[in-house]
Amino acid sequence: MREFAHDFPLPLPPDQALPYFTPRGEEAWVPGWSPRYVWPESGATCAGMVFETGTGEARTIWSCLTFDRDRHHARYLRVTPALHSVLVDVRCHPAPGGTGVRVAYRYHPLTRAGADIVAAMTDDGFATEIEGWRALVMAHHARTAAPPDC
Repeated sequence: MREFAHDFPLPLPPDQALPYFTPRGEEAWVPGWSPRYVWPESGATCAGMVFETGTGEARTIWSCLTFDRDRHHARYLRVTPALHSVLVDVRCHPAPGGTGVRVAYRYHPLTRAGADIVAAMTDDGFATEIEGWRALVMAHHARTAAPPDC
């Protein structure tokens, strides 16, 4: 098991930040993100929702474990059977200038290939990936100034 976490600021209130980190919200800013919603079919984010991404060995099954708008918290379990399971935790909190976002991933390898991938991960690589999220969210926000629907 390996854990990674990264914090970054967003210049908008937590109520507007959290929707960016939902499956439908990510459709607005993640290139190529196209979840297939199992339940609810609408893709509305709620605890218990199930959706899929990827194909073949990259096929990943996701479930939302927690979606708490009042506490600005979302937690997902994603399982890529050919590789690993990942607990994804996103928390938004009030911070000077807007919101502090904490993204944490906990990886559990399921196969040798998954173990090799997880072993090769680094804190710096994770931070760089999550900072890329920030840049994409900010670019979307600059274009629309409204949070995505979740």
